Amino acid sequence: MTSQGVLLIVEIVLFALGAMLSVWGVLRLARRQGGASGWMGSLQRALLGPAAALPLAAGLLAAVLGANAQAIFAAALGGLLLGDGLAAWALLRLPRASVLPQAGQVLAQHSGDGVLVLDERGRVLIHNPAAQAVFGAEPLAGRPLAELLAVWWQPALQLWEEGQTDFEVALPTGNYRLRALPLETETQLRRVILVTDLSRQRELERQLAALQTTDVVTGLANRPRLLEMASREVYRACRYHRPLSVAMLRVAGFSALEDQHGHAAAEQVLRALAQRTRENIRLADSAGRWGEDTFALLLPETTLAQGCQAAERIRRILSGTPIPTDRGEVNVALSAGVTALDEEALVTVDLLLDQAARALYAAGSGQVASFTAANQPIAPRLAAEPVATVRLNRQQ
Repeated sequence: MTSQGVLLIVEIVLFALGAMLSVWGVLRLARRQGGASGWMGSLQRALLGPAAALPLAAGLLAAVLGANAQAIFAAALGGLLLGDGLAAWALLRLPRASVLPQAGQVLAQHSGDGVLVLDERGRVLIHNPAAQAVFGAEPLAGRPLAELLAVWWQPALQLWEEGQTDFEVALPTGNYRLRALPLETETQLRRVILVTDLSRQRELERQLAALQTTDVVTGLANRPRLLEMASREVYRACRYHRPLSVAMLRVAGFSALEDQHGHAAAEQVLRALAQRTRENIRLADSAGRWGEDTFALLLPETTLAQGCQAAERIRRILSGTPIPTDRGEVNVALSAGVTALDEEALVTVDLLLDQAARALYAAGSGQVASFTAANQPIAPRLAAEPVATVRLNRQQ
């Protein structure tokens, strides 16, 4: 076989390689249609055809110019490298551009918000499961959005026809927000409709706000929230000249209880005490967790004597029944300290709570102690004694 025949075979092989690469690239572009748009996509498609023809064109051009066999082979090889390089550049640019639409589809399918894509005539092209749940069980594809709004909520249709693209609707099933966003494609302008369930969003916001003001163990108000409520009650009592008492209750020997029964059982005890407290205070009263083993009660419209009676009643209820835990039943004893607002003395919220805390620490286990406005603790009283016997009989 002559050298010209060998070169012809080599040229055919090189051309076949370039053609195969070009066909593979075209198939990749077809599978990722829409990934590369505008002039970039057109350039990529245009380069794939010449990539297959460059080896043959280079070899033929060298032959026409009268080059020898080595020059013809070199031209064909150079054409293959150049053509494949251009095709590879186009294909390497393709995945970066085409991943976005697929990612958008995945996000829409798993989004909690309803998503609808409308064509140029306002009909639904694509929708996700959340949108189907919002608008009902009937198929949405191909239906105009105006028709859906007319069935779903008539005032929303009026807002849509007036040209509003961001508005809220109120339904018996909840509140929703509709937003229309433009979606530009190569050939036409479409729109994406986002439907957000505001009821679910606001419930999550309410739960988040509750976590910021609620003790996670007991479910009672936490210390910052308790200070806020105490400030409000002190202001109201001073403004309208009404009585106000503050009581604090502490679990005696809580650290020993935790060491003996474990942290989980100790939390179960606190939760049970908090639940009993909620069930046995008035609607006007407020309860919160003041410390690790201490609860605080705000008792509006309550004098010091009445506050002592209330503290003693609640103390007996909390400690009167064993508390079931995972480590068995636990018996607890509580002490209480009570103070009251005195209009004749300038008492701040911090001082009022400090008075209740000092009275609490003056009381022993199973006792109630109260504080005077002059910051002198009234002697602790045994639980078995009647409340009426609480008198200033010694100073501490």
